[in-house]
Amino acid sequence: MSPEYVATLPWVSGYQAVNALSPTVLLGDFIYNNQEFGQIVITHFQDSLVNNVPVEDAMGAAQVELEGLSQRLSA
Repeated sequence: MSPEYVATLPWVSGYQAVNALSPTVLLGDFIYNNQEFGQIVITHFQDSLVNNVPVEDAMGAAQVELEGLSQRLSA
């Protein structure tokens, strides 16, 4: 892109400052169990939306379950 064109984009500085991360970096070894990881998080987050469970409690429960998954995967 030409510098002239880039200068016309007010949002470009924020975009250029972003450090891109691959899914592998974000999920680590969970990348191979992405569906199960996501299902655990969504299920517990849904508890906060539908059943009025505080988000902190719901995500705490998700973390406990994910740590259990991690233990099973590394065994």
